[in-house]
Amino acid sequence: MIGIKGTGMARLAVALHRYGAVVSGSDTSEVFYTDELLERSGVPYHTSFHRTHLPIDCTLVIVSPAYIGKVHPELDEALRRGLRILSYVEVLSSLSEHHTTYAVAGTHGKSSVSAMIDHLLDCSGTAHLSLYGTSYLSSRKISDAPVTDADPVLVLEACEYRDHFLRYHPDCIILTSAAHDHPDYFPDRQAVIDSFVAFVQLLPANGVLICQTGDAGVREVCARIASQRPDIRQVPYGRGAPGAYGIAEISELSGRTVCTAANGECFTLSVPGAHMAENMCAALAATAMIEGPSLSDELRRDAVRSFLGSIRRSQWIGQAGGVIVVDDYAHHPDEISVTIDGLRTFYRPSRVIVDFIPHTFSRTLSLFEEFVCALDHADAVVIHPVFATVREQAPEGMSAHGVSSDLARRLRCGHAPQNDELSWSLLMNLLKPGDLFITMGAGNNHRYGSRVLQVLRERE
Repeated sequence: MIGIKGTGMARLAVALHRYGAVVSGSDTSEVFYTDELLERSGVPYHTSFHRTHLPIDCTLVIVSPAYIGKVHPELDEALRRGLRILSYVEVLSSLSEHHTTYAVAGTHGKSSVSAMIDHLLDCSGTAHLSLYGTSYLSSRKISDAPVTDADPVLVLEACEYRDHFLRYHPDCIILTSAAHDHPDYFPDRQAVIDSFVAFVQLLPANGVLICQTGDAGVREVCARIASQRPDIRQVPYGRGAPGAYGIAEISELSGRTVCTAANGECFTLSVPGAHMAENMCAALAATAMIEGPSLSDELRRDAVRSFLGSIRRSQWIGQAGGVIVVDDYAHHPDEISVTIDGLRTFYRPSRVIVDFIPHTFSRTLSLFEEFVCALDHADAVVIHPVFATVREQAPEGMSAHGVSSDLARRLRCGHAPQNDELSWSLLMNLLKPGDLFITMGAGNNHRYGSRVLQVLRERE
């Protein structure tokens, strides 16, 4: 597997290993959280790329999207040998075709919901494979034993980027949100809605759509599906939704989130944010379909309470010098605002200080005003230069730092230092006891969190 440390690729490697395949791979030497996942599961990998890394008896090469279309020594060797080469998306397409597939889709929230479903199924002992862009945190040992069930359920995070999810074969879809994102591919909001409608259309006759009806985009998708595919059963969830997975009330207390369902049932989460309570309702709806009555109400409530979150999703990093440090992957304005508000209510800090790295020029520029409004939910924001990806270049006359500086100037208290050294100096002067410090974005600034903790601990 080329690029085996990527979040999706690493989970796919472990899943294939548990399924009985002999798996190995390669990636860069940079350390990611997936290193531990691969090592714990016994999946070997190289920390460099070389044509000799392909085993003599290799029959299939799986390539991360980051390396598709590029000159690469291992890809070149695979082509020379005439080996079968598949992309990550192609493998997921094949797996979804041969398993009962619960596909979690949406502009945001899909990784968290996937992690919650994975956790709940692990708690009930239900055989399944889970492929999504994070890993859930747990105080219990996460199973990595071989999968013996001949046809385990597949829980799949279905990404809309470049319409990748239109290649999948879902039996049930969980739709969390539908907003304008990936403007390098989708020109406007309507294009995103059209894509989600096309995805839901892939459901088989009498398929099920679990839908967050509090989201305007999801409501539009549901209305179109109701007129085009009345056979699809819609199961609503979230605040104001009718039925078993609607929410009557959410109480965000210090250290916990208490949710009262529309049917009167109450459950408590150990993770922050009303949006996480809604995500859990989606996970409960999906697992109820998968498990049936295998979990009692009491065990289900215990399973919900024992969910400790997932990596890079409002993840507790630590506390030192009176400063709480949290890391979050939020990189879309809708995600940023609800995450800041949820963490503020949960931890009740004196101030919220955000270290943010914008992800892609196209998203930052297309949603510029929305980013201004979202980031102003914090008390102060340090903004790094735009994190550019291989799929786009800086627009003519613009630079990564220049765009970030323009964004910082629009904020009530925004800063855009020119380099990492100045960012670090500014942060250490900004942070005071009582603050909540959030590293935020889809870039590599999450490393600041552990560094801040180390310095603050040394000062104690």
